[in-house]
Formats: sequence, C-alpha cells, structure tokens
Amino acid sequence: MKNILLLCLLSLALSPLAATNYYIDATSGDDSNDGLTPATAWQTLLSIQAVTFNPAPGDSILLKRGEAWRGDPLEVFFVSTAEAPLVVSNYGVATDSVPLITSVDVLPGSDVAANWTEISTNVWSLDLNLNPNRVLLDGAEVLRANELVDLGTTDGQGVFSKWFWRSDSTLFLHESANPAFRYRDGITGNISSTSMLAIGAVNMVFDGLEFEGGSVYSAAILASDSLVIKNCKIGRYASTGMGITGINTAQGYFTSSYIEVLDNTFDSGFEIFHGLGSTRGCSNGLIILSSGENCTVSGNTFRNWANNGIEMLGNFTNVGGANNNLVEDNYISAPNISFSRGISINGAEDRSALNRFYRNTIDSTRAASFVNGNNNVFEHNIIRTVRQSTAIDGPSAYGIIVAVLGNGFVSHDNDFDHNLVLNTDEAAFYILGIGAADQAMDNRIRNNIFFNNALQPFGGFYPAGQALLIDKDDLGPNTYQNNILFDEAGSPAQVFLPATGESLTVTAFNALNGTDGDVITNNLKEDPDFIDLAAGNYTPEMFGGAVDAGLDLGYDKDFVLADRNQGAAPDIGPLESGLIVPSELTEFTAQALTKTSVELNWNTISETATDRFYVERKSDHRFWAEVGSVSAAGFSRASLDYSFTDQEAPIGTLYYRLRMVDLDGSYSYSPIREITLSADGLDLRWLDLRTAELQLPDGKEMSDVTASFYSIDGRGLPLTVSGNQLQFSADLPAGIYLLVVDGKGMKVSLR
Repeated sequence: MKNILLLCLLSLALSPLAATNYYIDATSGDDSNDGLTPATAWQTLLSIQAVTFNPAPGDSILLKRGEAWRGDPLEVFFVSTAEAPLVVSNYGVATDSVPLITSVDVLPGSDVAANWTEISTNVWSLDLNLNPNRVLLDGAEVLRANELVDLGTTDGQGVFSKWFWRSDSTLFLHESANPAFRYRDGITGNISSTSMLAIGAVNMVFDGLEFEGGSVYSAAILASDSLVIKNCKIGRYASTGMGITGINTAQGYFTSSYIEVLDNTFDSGFEIFHGLGSTRGCSNGLIILSSGENCTVSGNTFRNWANNGIEMLGNFTNVGGANNNLVEDNYISAPNISFSRGISINGAEDRSALNRFYRNTIDSTRAASFVNGNNNVFEHNIIRTVRQSTAIDGPSAYGIIVAVLGNGFVSHDNDFDHNLVLNTDEAAFYILGIGAADQAMDNRIRNNIFFNNALQPFGGFYPAGQALLIDKDDLGPNTYQNNILFDEAGSPAQVFLPATGESLTVTAFNALNGTDGDVITNNLKEDPDFIDLAAGNYTPEMFGGAVDAGLDLGYDKDFVLADRNQGAAPDIGPLESGLIVPSELTEFTAQALTKTSVELNWNTISETATDRFYVERKSDHRFWAEVGSVSAAGFSRASLDYSFTDQEAPIGTLYYRLRMVDLDGSYSYSPIREITLSADGLDLRWLDLRTAELQLPDGKEMSDVTASFYSIDGRGLPLTVSGNQLQFSADLPAGIYLLVVDGKGMKVSLR
C-alpha cells in the first residue's frame, strides 16, 4: 500500500500544472480582483504590467469581446516556451466584436477653449507634444495639409486641408470659431505611439484582437522572437499598421525573428482621394526594418495604405537586415486613395536579402512596387490595374521598378519569375540606373507576362503599349528570357530605351542579346489567351502563346499551388494551364449536323468518381460559355460513348471543349475541337483523332481545294487524301497541329 501511495505522489509531482486563464473586462472588471474568472475580471491593461504578474507557459490572457481599451497600449514582454506559448485572445459572446485596443481618443487639451489660440484668421493653434498623424472631427477623418501654408486651401482634387502638426509640438486647425466649441464628439486622434507593443517577448500568440490607431505603429514588435499574430484587425487610423524590427541596447543589438503574421486584416480606414502630397494620411501596412529576419507574412489583406502595403527596409549596415523573410498569399489593394504602392524592398548589401515574395496579388494601386536589395525572389505574383497618382506630379503607375533608390543601397541578383503585370498606365517593368555605373545588375526577369501596359504614359514620354523600359545609362548587365510582352491594342513595339529614345519590337529586343553583357532570348509577342480575362481567370488557354513556352526554373507549384511542368515545359506566367487530356478520355469529335447545330461525341475507357461532362463553347476565341452538360457514369472500367448536340450554334468558327468534373469538385479539360459553320462554304470536322472529313457545298469538287497540315511551329507534315477524308500519320507525338483547306474563295481550318 505504501508503494502504491508513493507512486501516486510521484505521478502528481511530475504532472504539468494546469494552464491559467486571466480575464480582463473594460466595463465590469476591477483591477483589485484576482482576474481568474469572468466574474472577477481585471479592468485595465495595466493589470498585466504589474510586477507581481508572472504568467506561466501555456497561460492565456483573455480580453472580453465587445469591449474597448482607450489610450493605454497592450504592452507585453513575457517569455514562454515553444511547446506552451502564452496566448492573448478573447472571450465572451461570439457575435460581439473582437476586443478593441485603441490609441484614438480626444486629443489632450483640445476640449478646453483656453488652450486654443487664433494666430491668424480661422487658423487656431494648440500645444500638442505628440504628432497625432490622423485627426477626426466628430468621428470623421479630415485631411492633413501638405505644408502649413496650405492649411485652409482646397487641393487639385477638391479636398480641403484642415489640419497640420509642426515639429515644435504645435497642432494647427482651420476653424471659423474656437475648435473646443465646435464638435460634440470631440477632436480625436492618436494619443500614444502604439496600441500594442511587444518588446523582448518570446513564444506568444495574439489571436482575434483589434489594434486601432498609433501615431507610429498600431502594433510594434521589437526584439522579439517566435510570435504569432493571427486573425486580428490592425491599423485603422494608424500611421503604420505593424512594425517589426530590432532594438539597440547597452548589451548589444537584438533582432526580431520568426514572427508569423497570419490571416489578419490591415485596413487603414483612410479613404480620402486628395491632390499633391503622397503621405497626408497613413503610411505602411506592415514594415520589416533592419534586424527583422526569418519572418512569415501570409494570408493577410492590406487595404488603402498610402505608402506601401508591405515594406522591407535594410538601411543600416552595422546591424542585421530585413533578411530571409517569406511574404506569400497576401492581397494588397488601395482602390480609394490617391497614392499607394503594393510592395517595396530596398536596402544595403545583404541588408534586404534572401526574401521570397510568392503568390501575392496587388490590385488597384497608384504607384510601382520597388523590388531591390540583393538575392531576393519575386515569383508567381499578380499586379493588376495601376493608375497614375494624383498625389505626385509625375509618372507613378509602373508595375515594378528596379533601381538603386538610396545612398549605399543595392539592386542585384534578384529573380523575377512567372509574374503577371497587367493593365498599368505606365510600363509593366522599369529597370534603370541613377547616376552611377553598374547599379542595377545581374537581375533575372524570366517567364513573366506583361499584358496591356503603358495605357497612358505620363506626359507622352514614350509610346503607349510599351511593356519594358530599360534605361541603359548607368545600368549593369541583366537577363530577360521567355517573357510575353503583349497588348490587345496591337502596338507595334513593346520595349522602350529612354537613353536613346528607341522603341523596339520584341524581335529587335531579342537581337540585342549579348549587348553590354545582357542575356536577351526567347521573349515573345504572343497573346497568352487567358481563359477569362474579364473575370480574372488568368490561366492560359491550350493554344495560347504561354503554354509550354517557359524555362524550367525549378519551381514545383504555380499561383494556385497546381503542379508546374504539366506539359513539355512550364507555361509562362503565374498559372499553369493544366489542359492535359485525362487518361480515360480516348476520343472527342465535333461534327456539323446542320448550319446551326453541332454534334459532339466522346468516349471514355475508364471513369473514377466522375460526376458530369460540361460542354463549353466559344465563338470569339476569348470567352468560354457553357452550352450543356451530360451526366457521367461515375465509376466504370468499360468503354462508354457520350453525345451532345448544340442546337443553337452560331455561324462562324467555333471552339468546343469538355470540362470533366469529379465528385469532389475537381476538374480537368479535354482537348479543344474547332469547327466552322457557314451559310455557303466548307465544313471540316474530325471523325477521330487521326481523320478529318471535308464537306463541300453543292457544285464543288475535291479538285477545287488544297489541303495542308502543319505542326505548331509551321512545319509542313504529310497528309493523305482519300475521297473527302484527310488522314495523317498515327506516329506523330501528342501536340498541337493545324489542318487548313483552301480554294476558290473558300477556307476552313481545324486544330
């Protein structure tokens, strides 16, 4: 019995202590409580800063939903363990709003009339130590003047400049009477520099909170390690949403590393479309400064940030850099403001390096993304709709700018692969030197699609339709390979050289290979033929110029995580076509029944969890439309025949394909079949995969026509004519071929 009791006591001694929850309720709590239950919650955030508060690994600090804490930031400096991180999250009614920690409140002294002085007509001043950066009057944000002399004026976009803060700690406000009497809900702005500060924190999780305001950052991560910030709302009314950096102390410089920023919403709340002056509201959504390393920024939404959505800046050479970070799967947009750029990375040698930008979408911005530093990878990103900014007097709407943009900065050995840049007022890609030799050099631009660019170049500096601007003055050698440069307007040239004023065709550009050390090969002027450009489906069609036209650069996944290298070579652009004939489909033909109907027939030799076959047609070689569907057998190992008749086929050249959908929703496409319907003319249809049949109009003979068969690269191939049937060799490899019948004003083709 004693042995049993001893074992029980030993077991209890070795068991980990249960994690403790600490509760904070801004309305009903009291800091004199123990904080251990919702009924005995603490009230203020100061409760967890007391020297007596010492949470253990695995504990949780829980803020009540629907509550707000104003003026006092959430400051944490706790050290936990990787196995049992300390959690800061929420509790309460799930439908209530997440807890709000905000630095936005009535500006100190602004509600006292005696504190205001009218220094000139309608211009009032107030002593205010902290720059509020954002000012609201009765809850509505007003615009900062670009300069003090602009206070009380209306800019070029018709927006009134209402306030200005001067570095001698003076706030100026334009009002017809003493501002203290004007606003029922007060003059509000940021009264503290941050809403959340993590300094020296290790192994913590922040989940389901809102951080609002901050004259510097909403959330500041300083010299911390292994933090996770997820499912939070960050940055409304702040200058910058989040800053990650190290700090310098008497004991040395400490980095911030392994910070994970996941699935948050960074919305500045700034929606004033103003005139000149690019930073008259907010600044960056997220910035990683020197000594912010090995961080992950993934799955976040950034909205309306008036400098950069995401910035990395390694501007100090005596400390660590903004290095080895992963930025992936983020959505950055700024549809409501006059100046905004998606991504910016700049820095000194090895201070903005080894970062990867992958699967990000930058949508509706007004300035180019800067991608510099060294040895960074910018791949499988989409940049679309960049318009000129009204906040600067000059061109802004490039897709990407590569250049040395600061003293001591570098721009070399960066990879730009498999990106799509479309619908930009300026060129898609601008690479230039600024005053010194060999600045931007050894960068590689490969397998990108530049589509519908230079729609409205500022001041007509160069012709519309240019995808690439390459300023050869003070520029080192770079690589340009297997890029598509295309605009639907049919511009004759796609590359502009500002140094000489030359505008080059893609062919002429490729001919410069080897000049000044540049590698320039296999760039194309080909329509990538997106599946649905208007709907944002940028997957290339089977016969588009992007398919199998890229270099194999070693990437295994595309923008939607589909496998790369599904064909003979990777497709150009961020998306792999995936138009592979499933092994179970052995035959697919299109036959004209009448002048307005087409019969589709196909055969499968096996099916596994197949749900339906959707028949899709397009007549303008641009948009596919579903015209019907046929139920599949589901599971079969027998040969099965299927048929569908398109009863309302229009006159002209038509394209058909099958979308074969499985029970789990996944799908693949068949080959495309082409057929021409005409009131008077030739009809050509496939009988099987090796035989086509020609139908002649009345009074015409086979001797009246000539048939030709070509590979996709234009080589003529053998063709056998037997009666009105055209046959080609069964030994040809899988691929794309063109069959053309021509004669006496009649012409028809099949692929």
